[in-house]
Amino acid sequence: MAIDDKVRIFPIAVNVQPDCRFRACVIEASPTYALRQACVEVRRVIFPEDRAKERKQVEEDVHESFRPHVSLMYGEFDKETLTPIWQELYKGLMESDLKLGYKAEEVALVMTEGEEHQCWKEVARFPIERSRPKPVPRDPLWVRMKKRFLS
Repeated sequence: MAIDDKVRIFPIAVNVQPDCRFRACVIEASPTYALRQACVEVRRVIFPEDRAKERKQVEEDVHESFRPHVSLMYGEFDKETLTPIWQELYKGLMESDLKLGYKAEEVALVMTEGEEHQCWKEVARFPIERSRPKPVPRDPLWVRMKKRFLS
């Protein structure tokens, strides 16, 4: 399966979530159709309960719950602790090349069962294949000039 041009650059969204251990500070990724379909495929391979469901049911669940992201910080923190961290991170990102967004080069699928991140394991890694634009066949310059001046 290839994940292609549908994965696009989008503005940076940095979120903090107090008392949410594994999403304390994240950069959100756009849940594009291609990423959601990749999630559906992985769930249907890994989880027997999802294999038993109709594909449409898994797609609906993924559409509602799938939140791709880049984790920057784990832990349970209150809002007072996270706010200055978020402000500093956001300021740094806005002063960097990332302020306009980013383009992912690969997608890593991580099994996150268990309480501790040491229990997590990488299941698969997929490069994001971007198709190259096909060259437009063009007439030689002299033919284009002739058409332009004779029309």
